[in-house]
Amino acid sequence: VLVAMGSVVPQYLAWVRYCSGASEARAWCGRTVPSIYSFVQEHYWGVGFLRYWTPGNIPLFALAAPVLGLLIVSGLDVLKRPSGLGRSPTAEKGGTTGKRQSQSQSQATATGGAMTATGTREIVVLSLAASQVLLAVLAITTYHVQIITRIASGYAVWYWWVADCLLNPQKAALGRKVVTFFVMYGAIQGALFASFLPPA
Repeated sequence: VLVAMGSVVPQYLAWVRYCSGASEARAWCGRTVPSIYSFVQEHYWGVGFLRYWTPGNIPLFALAAPVLGLLIVSGLDVLKRPSGLGRSPTAEKGGTTGKRQSQSQSQATATGGAMTATGTREIVVLSLAASQVLLAVLAITTYHVQIITRIASGYAVWYWWVADCLLNPQKAALGRKVVTFFVMYGAIQGALFASFLPPA
């Protein structure tokens, strides 16, 4: 509720100031869901479906391409096999803590608990992977695409995917290449951002 209030309250205050009783209400006031944020994004920043697809923005798409590729590839891979992520290597080795129970109680608890934990984990992982892919698609089609280089840092699935690559002998080389590339990528972006250049 508190998180939702952080969005609703500013919208309400803007509506009271610019729409309620105003002599000339702004265009966004008459929308089904009036949102000053959406209006500013669209009217002043040019955000909208395919509105960013212009020749002048090709360099920004190129800048965002590595992150977009990683988000989409890792997200789709995890959607295909959600049980492969979201677990720790120590859990796979069978490490246990706490007091021992009787064998029958231990087996019943382990079976029921494992099924519940696995099911819950897979739902969470699937949800995170789906939202990550959706974010990438929206960045390509609707947003200022370069912001994906910052927003992506808040999504966990691609971190898990890279970690899974590093732990998998067959994919370890790929994982190391991805890590090396993104360390350099981050350093270059930091310098660009500090100079008020894209992706700023």
